[in-house]
Amino acid sequence: QSDETVEGTSGARAMATLAKDNADNDASYHAVAHPLLTEFSASLCAKAAESSTRTVGDLRESLIDSVIGMVLDFRVNELRLQSKDPIFNSISWSLSSTPREGCSTNSFSVSSRPKKWREALALALGEAARLREHGVTEGELSQALTTLINYFATQAVMKDSLESSTWMRRVMDAVNNGDQMMRADQKLDILRTLAA
Repeated sequence: QSDETVEGTSGARAMATLAKDNADNDASYHAVAHPLLTEFSASLCAKAAESSTRTVGDLRESLIDSVIGMVLDFRVNELRLQSKDPIFNSISWSLSSTPREGCSTNSFSVSSRPKKWREALALALGEAARLREHGVTEGELSQALTTLINYFATQAVMKDSLESSTWMRRVMDAVNNGDQMMRADQKLDILRTLAA
């Protein structure tokens, strides 16, 4: 993916800004320590205008954001598996847009044991910066697209076995978000076209 394409998505822009701001930021902080504290957690959130999925371009942007989040998960899991004593408990990124909140929210979260918080935060922000500067590899892109295609294929097969309450929730979410309501098999076809 070119920088222009990846940077064009709302989630990718937020991660790029987060990584850049961290490199330039030397702000002080206040650390709290207590023997009963068992976990450190930090969430960095950014809000943007509410987004919806109405066109194939909107769906493409949403899929790019999904791929970026999946690649971060792949890398974090690989780091965890490579270490006998990982310095973090979790590192995650999520992007959501809901009418209830009235905005889109990007959230980048890190948790670790209290004594390892500096290293965990540095590692997490380093991974965000690495994604921003180098993008995703062909292997990571292929793995993420295969995962997404398998997910939508499973959803397409299950469409007739979903409970009416699930369908109603999907319809209500689409109406509330201003999204185009699409069957899973339609999304699968679009994803396969975009992935080709």
